[in-house]
Amino acid sequence: LRVVGLDNFPSPRGATPPGLEHDEVAHWLINRDILAGNHAIYFSEASGHEALYHYAQAYFGAAVGDHALALRLPSAYLGVLLCAIAYALGRRLFGERMGLFSAAFLAILFWPVFYSRLALRAIALPVVSGLSALAWWRAFHATHHKQQTTHASASSRSRFGDRWLLISGALAGLSLHTYMAARAVPIFYALYTAYLALFHRQALWTRRRGVAAFWLGLIAVALPLVTFLLLNPGAEARIGEVDAPLRALLAGDPRPVLANAVQIVAAFAWRGDPLWRQGIAGRPLFDPVLGILFYAGVVISLWRWHEPRHACLLLWLGTSVIPSLVTVDAPSTIRMVNLLPVLMLFPLIAVETLWRWARTLYRRSVKPEQGQLIHTSPQLSTLWTRLSTELVTSVFAGALLLLLLYHAWATTRGLWRVWPASEEVQFVWQAALTEAAAYL
Repeated sequence: LRVVGLDNFPSPRGATPPGLEHDEVAHWLINRDILAGNHAIYFSEASGHEALYHYAQAYFGAAVGDHALALRLPSAYLGVLLCAIAYALGRRLFGERMGLFSAAFLAILFWPVFYSRLALRAIALPVVSGLSALAWWRAFHATHHKQQTTHASASSRSRFGDRWLLISGALAGLSLHTYMAARAVPIFYALYTAYLALFHRQALWTRRRGVAAFWLGLIAVALPLVTFLLLNPGAEARIGEVDAPLRALLAGDPRPVLANAVQIVAAFAWRGDPLWRQGIAGRPLFDPVLGILFYAGVVISLWRWHEPRHACLLLWLGTSVIPSLVTVDAPSTIRMVNLLPVLMLFPLIAVETLWRWARTLYRRSVKPEQGQLIHTSPQLSTLWTRLSTELVTSVFAGALLLLLLYHAWATTRGLWRVWPASEEVQFVWQAALTEAAAYL
């Protein structure tokens, strides 16, 4: 799904994308400047671009070739890496099964696949921030692991966790060099640190040196970019083009932000991004079933907010939508792209809760010593007689696999049929020029 047809050559089935979009061309021009020796921490061209993705893209192109395939392949590889990160993060937070299904859905959902096929820097953000979150949880997992008896092993484990927190901070700072929406990453970590200080002081105190190292690492890596932007306030022209809701809020009018909030909440099941250049206009992020499960998972996490892993997900969700909340054209999938590493964990939390409820209900309905049902209803007794805990698990897994197959089909149809057929997409991606070049 991420690499087929990336060479930008028209085919009988239709190319997708059908040409090169102006933002992709702008990326290419900046890359050529880098290869010509014009280096920068931030590029003010094209309304302002962070540099990290451009350096990776430029040197990748130098190694592979100066063509559309090489321009887009870094995004495809980052999209695949994002699936691996979703698996590792989901496994560490909620177990193997959650990690596997999280990765599987990210592999085929339209949203992550779409941005994995464009030569745009946004896809780098969830990869770097996701690695940061993974390193953070690896450190805290070391903290909560069963303590050994010797002082030496405890000291070694402490240094191990502190190193991972330093790495997490450096990656969080590095995420600011990927895309504008990364400004929400430090907000997330600040809120999550405050949450731990308020409700899990012992865990935070145990890792106090590591958390201090985290913030030092974040500041050290982000400081060159922050310094440049403070000294060159006109470099970020793009923010001034899209921040009307934020300016209204600061002026005392919250209505644009509140309207954006309603649109963002609806984006998961009812109506999505309104712009064709960011996907199929109006298409929600999930089908109605996954959408309802997503909302249910958010409610369950709210109910379990006292658990650090659920608080982490809620704060990640809340901060990831801030860039779209305070800008125009909400809900903007490209400005909410940092949500991708944890996106599928919310509906999977709902599925896992339903699965455990079904297993518990079955066990309570059967006398362990007799294997007989204690329900008074004959119909219900017959139903539960045919069920077992293994069958309950198989039913839930089968339902998720059906949803996977549906979304794989929907993504394939959307990418190769619906989206490239739009007149706006044909214009923005310059399909006519591509077809003319191929003919010549």
